[in-house]
Amino acid sequence: MKRLSLFFNKFKEIVKNDEDLKNKICLVVQNNIGLEINKNNIFIKNKTAYIKENPHLKSEVFMKKEKILTELQGIISDIR
Repeated sequence: MKRLSLFFNKFKEIVKNDEDLKNKICLVVQNNIGLEINKNNIFIKNKTAYIKENPHLKSEVFMKKEKILTELQGIISDIR
């Protein structure tokens, strides 16, 4: 049983890290564009953050994309 619990602990760490990453992205975006993103609308896959928000907010993010990516350097490589 101990081995099985160790296996699932790996997934807990992944989820925790994913939540921390989403919170960091939300904070950086809010500081740069002044608009808040719901962390439930951010999906991360292969170091790319996919934002599923309204077109106005996405436009603001894409206009400041380079600055946001600079602050998230090493964490996220692209925003879509």
